Amino acid sequence: MKKLLLFLLCAAFDHAYTTTKLKLKDNSVHEVAKNFINENDLLKNMIADIKDDDSIVSVPNDFVTHATLQQLETFTGRNKETVTARAQGLAPETLANTLLAADFLGSKHTDTLTTVLAKKLLRNKALPGISHLFETLETVKGKQGIKEIHNDAVRRNLVDEILKNELPLKLLHILKGHAGFVNSAQFSPDGTQIVTASNDNTARLWSATTGELLRTLEGHAHWVLSAQFSPNGTQIVTASADRTAKLWNAITGELLRTLEGHTNSVLSAQFSPDGTQIITASADNTAKLWNTTTGELLRTIQGHAGGVFSAQFSPNGTQIVTASWDRTAKLWNAITGELLRTIQGHAEGVFSAQFSPDGTQIVTVCHDRTAKLWNAITGELLRTLEGHAGGVQSAQFSPNGTQIVTTCDDNTTKLWNATTGECIKTVQGHTSFVLYTQFSPDGTQIVTAGSDHTSRIFSLITAKTIKAYGWDLYSVPLAQVIDWAQTGTIEKAPVSLNEQPVSPEEPTSAWNRIKNLWNGVVTGLEGN
Repeated sequence: MKKLLLFLLCAAFDHAYTTTKLKLKDNSVHEVAKNFINENDLLKNMIADIKDDDSIVSVPNDFVTHATLQQLETFTGRNKETVTARAQGLAPETLANTLLAADFLGSKHTDTLTTVLAKKLLRNKALPGISHLFETLETVKGKQGIKEIHNDAVRRNLVDEILKNELPLKLLHILKGHAGFVNSAQFSPDGTQIVTASNDNTARLWSATTGELLRTLEGHAHWVLSAQFSPNGTQIVTASADRTAKLWNAITGELLRTLEGHTNSVLSAQFSPDGTQIITASADNTAKLWNTTTGELLRTIQGHAGGVFSAQFSPNGTQIVTASWDRTAKLWNAITGELLRTIQGHAEGVFSAQFSPDGTQIVTVCHDRTAKLWNAITGELLRTLEGHAGGVQSAQFSPNGTQIVTTCDDNTTKLWNATTGECIKTVQGHTSFVLYTQFSPDGTQIVTAGSDHTSRIFSLITAKTIKAYGWDLYSVPLAQVIDWAQTGTIEKAPVSLNEQPVSPEEPTSAWNRIKNLWNGVVTGLEGN
């Protein structure tokens, strides 16, 4: 057998790249390492390079030690659950070294160890020694030359895992002033204002930037159940339990016209994408289409066997989807009123049905504690979002269609991955049922409406949001990343531009943009 030398020495205090020769004929090391060597292409190639007794393989000694190899051996052949449980029992420093060794040796458990370490660091904060490990460049020497092993890839995965679910959503404003349930809250098309609808018989306009009350729309004789801006932001339509919908000038608050014709409460009212029509949904089991300019009733859509809670146009305006207490959602031709298909699958009444931004999917919510995603073309059920502890009240897609936000009478709002159905975040804050929610036009905020008489604005800026704008999250100390994830304090945010850290000590226009976005001062993030 050719002589293979491993340089294994843990530099406990100075992390120097000192090495010592240790022959693999030492069975205690050989037995631990052989499983990884047999499955690792890099080590196989290096072993194949060895032609004589003078050939040497130098391995990063900071983490590939006898101890870490032994630790990895205990994971061999184990399933994810067992590895997770054992890793949770390791000290952060030991787990960090084990993770780096696992990555270097090609262990299939690298992702599992990354997840466990991220959670440990969030609980314990980063230690200097751990940060050092993930900022070190290691080299491996073989017959074919020097091969560089960058810890950077492992570090990036760790940062992504840390910021994946733990970054707190920042509460920007609580909109107080209503004397009853707030039934809906929606952003204006430019994101600068919010209109709320309440059981105190009013709708109110607020500044989305400051939370200041701008004006109150009064005129309904009963609860106002929904309020929405027109696509150009100049008008607002409200729906009320007084059996009417009303159209208002969004700038002056002047009442423009009243839409009358329903025989029971009007539960929602929405503009068509071009703003020329309004669709209303009513407890009288119908939806009605109106001319926005004249207030003329264009057609009545009938077919549900229960009250219609919501009605919405498709993004291209050619279809309408309705949600009903009869446990179904229905798709209709917006021009002819013809029923196209019925969507069934919920166990109780369907409170809302909304199209995705591209019109290919529909999300429905129900008191059966679920939201469901459907193919808008075929009506096929794609996935069910489960996790709420009560009836789900509303659901909306993000502007780019990648996320869904839901509200529930368990007092929470949840963010979901629209592709996988995974729950990304649970948002708390309301002291009673959360009745409605909507993304801001740029997707960086959500507004919620609750039965606790308030509406709340949350910042949704996350690691993913920042990276989408070209910001680098990886070129600052790991401890800073963890501090941001734990506190959500933007002053310590690990963001940099062109690989140069950005901080309050060296203010730049880039820093000001990211800080303003986090604090809700602006509604979008400009490019670099």
